Amino acid sequence: MIARRFVFFFALCLSVLPLYSQSNVSRGSRNIVPPAHKGPVTSVFISGNEVVSAGEDGFIEIWDISGLIARERFQLSSLEIKSMVKRPGKDELCLLESDGLGLYRISAWNYRERKKIFSLRFRDPVTYINYSAFPRAQIGRAILREADGLLSELSEHGFSGILERYKARSCTLGQRITVTEGGRKNTGVAVGFDELGFLLLRTDEGETLRLSSGNVTLRNR
Repeated sequence: MIARRFVFFFALCLSVLPLYSQSNVSRGSRNIVPPAHKGPVTSVFISGNEVVSAGEDGFIEIWDISGLIARERFQLSSLEIKSMVKRPGKDELCLLESDGLGLYRISAWNYRERKKIFSLRFRDPVTYINYSAFPRAQIGRAILREADGLLSELSEHGFSGILERYKARSCTLGQRITVTEGGRKNTGVAVGFDELGFLLLRTDEGETLRLSSGNVTLRNR
């Protein structure tokens, strides 16, 4: 009888100890393990001894790799988090969020301080986000070098050479497009560029418009 009671007590301890360790109870204090994501986990990244996860519940969780437990759980979005990336060398992350009904939002956060850096909304679908692999200063220098070369070519040979390369790389020439500017829409076929780089649009009414700016949308034929 005593042997049976001992076996029962030993089995009970084996079942309770894992729960006790997961609750991270220490003498004089008790730290409760945060609950897991409610729904699918959409993104994770590793930072040192931590794994950071994001889910469609809008929450971020920080997991301790050594302890295999979630240390922190906090909400950064009221929308579903579709994707998450970490900024290299910084305690910052970028989120791609969506309500599933056509609203998309990109936001950047300092996740240590839980402070929002910026937030942008989009009506067009957004499917991918990432931080540039190049430092801003390096990108700025490359842009300035390219601009300096173009200015030198412009002063020596005029705009014609630059315009020809622009035409060769244009994705609008020969396409049916709609150009929106100041609430006015013009639909037709992009037939070329003039000597100053203005877009030439032949409208459905047969008129050729010379456009300097506007939002261009490619149309199905």
